[in-house]
Amino acid sequence: PTSHTSHPLLPELRSCTFAPPTPTSHPTPAIMATTTTEISAQTSTRVLAHMNDDHAASVHAMVLSNLPHREVVRCKVQNAKMTSITMKAYSISYVSCDGNACDMRTIEIPFDPP
Repeated sequence: PTSHTSHPLLPELRSCTFAPPTPTSHPTPAIMATTTTEISAQTSTRVLAHMNDDHAASVHAMVLSNLPHREVVRCKVQNAKMTSITMKAYSISYVSCDGNACDMRTIEIPFDPP
Protein backbone atom coordinates (compact mmCIF):
# COMPACT_ATOMS: atom_id res chain seq x y z
CA PRO A 1 0.00 0.00 0.00
CA THR A 2 1.08 3.54 -0.72
CA SER A 3 1.53 5.71 2.33
CA HIS A 4 -0.02 9.17 2.31
CA THR A 5 3.37 10.80 2.75
CA SER A 6 4.81 9.18 -0.39
CA HIS A 7 1.85 9.83 -2.69
CA PRO A 8 3.07 11.45 -5.93
CA LEU A 9 0.59 14.36 -5.74
CA LEU A 10 1.29 15.44 -2.16
CA PRO A 11 4.51 17.39 -2.85
CA GLU A 12 2.72 19.32 -5.58
CA LEU A 13 -0.26 20.10 -3.36
CA ARG A 14 2.00 21.12 -0.50
CA SER A 15 3.81 23.53 -2.81
CA CYS A 16 0.52 25.36 -3.40
CA THR A 17 0.63 26.98 0.01
CA PHE A 18 3.23 29.25 1.52
CA ALA A 19 3.96 30.23 5.09
CA PRO A 20 2.46 33.61 5.95
CA PRO A 21 4.86 36.50 6.46
CA THR A 22 6.20 36.87 9.98
CA PRO A 23 4.26 39.38 12.10
CA THR A 24 7.14 41.87 12.04
CA SER A 25 7.56 41.85 8.25
CA HIS A 26 5.46 43.74 5.77
CA PRO A 27 4.75 41.80 2.57
CA THR A 28 5.87 43.50 -0.58
CA PRO A 29 3.73 43.37 -3.74
CA ALA A 30 6.14 40.78 -5.19
CA ILE A 31 5.67 38.50 -2.17
CA MET A 32 1.89 38.94 -2.22
CA ALA A 33 1.81 38.12 -5.93
CA THR A 34 3.64 34.81 -5.45
CA THR A 35 1.78 33.78 -2.29
CA THR A 36 -1.27 31.75 -3.17
CA THR A 37 -3.75 29.50 -1.48
CA GLU A 38 -5.21 28.15 -4.70
CA ILE A 39 -4.34 25.09 -6.74
CA SER A 40 -3.14 25.82 -10.27
CA ALA A 41 -5.29 24.73 -13.21
CA GLN A 42 -2.59 22.29 -14.28
CA THR A 43 -2.41 20.69 -10.84
CA SER A 44 -6.19 20.59 -10.56
CA THR A 45 -6.49 18.83 -13.92
CA ARG A 46 -3.89 16.25 -12.90
CA VAL A 47 -5.46 15.62 -9.45
CA LEU A 48 -8.96 15.27 -10.93
CA ALA A 49 -7.77 12.84 -13.62
CA HIS A 50 -5.85 10.81 -11.04
CA MET A 51 -8.79 10.60 -8.65
CA ASN A 52 -11.31 9.73 -11.35
CA ASP A 53 -9.05 7.24 -13.17
CA ASP A 54 -7.31 5.56 -10.24
CA HIS A 55 -9.70 6.01 -7.31
CA ALA A 56 -13.21 5.86 -8.80
CA ALA A 57 -14.50 3.64 -5.98
CA SER A 58 -13.21 6.13 -3.40
CA VAL A 59 -14.83 9.06 -5.21
CA HIS A 60 -18.12 7.13 -5.22
CA ALA A 61 -17.70 6.38 -1.50
CA MET A 62 -17.01 10.07 -0.78
CA VAL A 63 -20.40 10.94 -2.26
CA LEU A 64 -22.18 8.27 -0.24
CA SER A 65 -20.47 9.27 3.00
CA ASN A 66 -21.58 12.90 2.58
CA LEU A 67 -25.24 12.33 1.69
CA PRO A 68 -28.08 12.10 4.21
CA HIS A 69 -28.69 8.49 5.24
CA ARG A 70 -32.25 8.49 3.85
CA GLU A 71 -30.92 9.45 0.41
CA VAL A 72 -28.21 6.76 0.50
CA VAL A 73 -30.84 4.13 1.33
CA ARG A 74 -33.48 5.35 -1.15
CA CYS A 75 -31.37 6.44 -4.14
CA LYS A 76 -28.77 4.83 -6.33
CA VAL A 77 -25.62 6.91 -6.93
CA GLN A 78 -23.89 6.42 -10.28
CA ASN A 79 -21.11 7.98 -12.36
CA ALA A 80 -19.44 9.91 -9.54
CA LYS A 81 -16.69 12.16 -10.94
CA MET A 82 -14.57 14.68 -9.06
CA THR A 83 -15.07 17.89 -11.04
CA SER A 84 -13.15 20.56 -9.16
CA ILE A 85 -10.73 21.03 -6.30
CA THR A 86 -9.54 24.05 -4.38
CA MET A 87 -7.52 24.34 -1.20
CA LYS A 88 -10.81 24.45 0.74
CA ALA A 89 -13.12 21.92 -0.93
CA TYR A 90 -13.65 19.54 -3.80
CA SER A 91 -16.77 18.99 -5.88
CA ILE A 92 -18.12 15.70 -7.15
CA SER A 93 -20.86 15.41 -9.76
CA TYR A 94 -22.96 12.26 -9.81
CA VAL A 95 -26.24 10.83 -11.07
CA SER A 96 -28.82 10.11 -8.38
CA CYS A 97 -31.65 7.73 -9.29
CA ASP A 98 -34.78 7.32 -7.19
CA GLY A 99 -36.67 4.55 -8.97
CA ASN A 100 -36.88 5.57 -12.64
CA ALA A 101 -36.28 9.28 -11.95
CA CYS A 102 -32.62 10.24 -12.33
CA ASP A 103 -30.94 13.60 -12.12
CA MET A 104 -27.41 15.01 -12.15
CA ARG A 105 -26.26 16.49 -8.85
CA THR A 106 -23.10 18.03 -7.47
CA ILE A 107 -21.88 17.91 -3.89
CA GLU A 108 -19.14 20.14 -2.48
CA ILE A 109 -17.09 18.61 0.31
CA PRO A 110 -14.92 20.91 2.44
CA PHE A 111 -11.52 19.82 3.75
CA ASP A 112 -8.41 21.20 5.42
CA PRO A 113 -5.49 21.53 2.99
CA PRO A 114 -2.34 19.43 3.48
